[in-house]
Amino acid sequence: MYRKTDEEEIAMSTTAAPTGPLEYKLPIEGMTCANCVSGIEKALQTLPGVESTTVNLPTGEATVPASTNVDVGALANAVRKAGSIQGA
Repeated sequence: MYRKTDEEEIAMSTTAAPTGPLEYKLPIEGMTCANCVSGIEKALQTLPGVESTTVNLPTGEATVPASTNVDVGALANAVRKAGSIQGA
């Protein structure tokens, strides 16, 4: 299961360009392989407003550009759910 992806941490690392889309940075601990990365990317991309995702295994961070505000709780829950089904 992935840890350290909570709403407060995501909110603190959220950035928005004045004229561009929002970009969320999610710290993720516990990823061990490419399957983890793939599962998290797929889970995040199902959320409304998420345009794409890039999950970086070595840095333990996901970058999530979004066209609209995305509920940070939904981001955190998507990562948690992806972690709970890895290897299932």
